[in-house]
Amino acid sequence: MPKPQILCLTVRSITRYGVPEINCEHELKIIAGVRFPVTCTLNTRTTDRETVSKEAIMITSTIGRNMVTADDFFTGFFAALAARGWRTVARRGQLFDQALAEAFADMSRAAAERDIDLGFRIRLNPIHGDSVAVRDGIANAVRRDLVSLDNPVYQMIRLKMSRDEGNRLLSDLRGGEEFYRQLVDKFLDHYENCS
Repeated sequence: MPKPQILCLTVRSITRYGVPEINCEHELKIIAGVRFPVTCTLNTRTTDRETVSKEAIMITSTIGRNMVTADDFFTGFFAALAARGWRTVARRGQLFDQALAEAFADMSRAAAERDIDLGFRIRLNPIHGDSVAVRDGIANAVRRDLVSLDNPVYQMIRLKMSRDEGNRLLSDLRGGEEFYRQLVDKFLDHYENCS
């Protein structure tokens, strides 16, 4: 199992009842991409741990809502495909990975404008044209029973959700439903125009 990503923040101003406490410095560590409630550790130089703990939970909640993990991304991607009526998509050759990498690059710019932090990157291998992140994202989606890979060469991805299930999943994902719908639009532009 991969080691979780840790986010470290230094919080320099904590407010109590709307009044800033100026002489405090806190280091907050949280596990990125974990659904809430999360456990956070806090090192502080102030005596009021209760106030600091409440602030830490508020900060943690804000960060977690804006962090889109690879699992969130691929869940949203496959859910948005299902919501559009797709049942299968081919991963033969380099086209799938290239189209998804292009869509990811387009959506990275849109994510920054929406204050969404994509907690991973999709990079294509310069020789083979495929992506480890895409391969791992598909494998994790298979483990979570969102998709299956058809025999004999495991290059046909079969979505294991209906349109309604796709729509239901989209409404609950970090990043927002519209983000994933736009992602699939961009993916299909690249995928269908290059096939």
